[in-house]
Amino acid sequence: MQKGLTIIYYGDGKGKTTAALGIALRAMGRGKRVIMLQFIKGEVGEGQGVTWTTGEREFVKKLANSQGTLRKLGLGSLEIRTLGEGFVGILGDSEPFLVHKAAAIRGLSEARKVLKSEKYDVVIMDEIIRAIGEKLLTVTQVRNLMKMKPEGVHLVLTGHKCPPSLIKSADLVSEIKKVRHPYDKGILAQIGIDY
Repeated sequence: MQKGLTIIYYGDGKGKTTAALGIALRAMGRGKRVIMLQFIKGEVGEGQGVTWTTGEREFVKKLANSQGTLRKLGLGSLEIRTLGEGFVGILGDSEPFLVHKAAAIRGLSEARKVLKSEKYDVVIMDEIIRAIGEKLLTVTQVRNLMKMKPEGVHLVLTGHKCPPSLIKSADLVSEIKKVRHPYDKGILAQIGIDY
C-alpha cells in the first residue's frame, strides 16, 4: 500500500498554490484522483468578499467535459471546490469577519467529509494555514484534520505562517521565501501567473 504523505508549502513568497497544483498535475498523469479545497478563496459574484476568477478553476471547468476522455487516456481527475468568502480584511473586503469565519468552519466540515469519503488519492487544502493566521480556524482544528488523513492519501496544505506543531506533524515541508515580488514595485497580480 502506498504511504500517503502530509505535505506543507508555506511562507511569504509566491508559489505555494502553484506547487500544490504541480502535485495535482503530476498525480493526474499517474491516474490519481485529486481534489483541491480552497479556503479563503471564493467564487466571484457570491457575497461581498473580494474574489478573483482563477486560472485553475477555469481550467477545471473546461476539463469537466472531458472526464470520459481523460479516463480513456489513463489520466486522473481534478476537482476544485471554493470554500471561502474571498480575501479577509484587504482589497476592499466588506464581508463581516464572522461571515469569513463561518465559511472556514463550513470548509472544515467539507474537508472532513472529503477525507472520510476516501474517494481521492490527493487532497489539497489550499490556504488552510492562512485561515489559521486570519483566526478563522485554530491550529488544533487543522491538526485534528491532519490526523484524519487515511494512510494511502496524500494531503497538501498551503498558507503563510505555519505553526510549528503542524510542521512537526508533516512528512515534507517547504518554506517559500519571498526574495522579490512585483507587488513591492506596485505591480498588481497578473492573470495566468498569480490567478
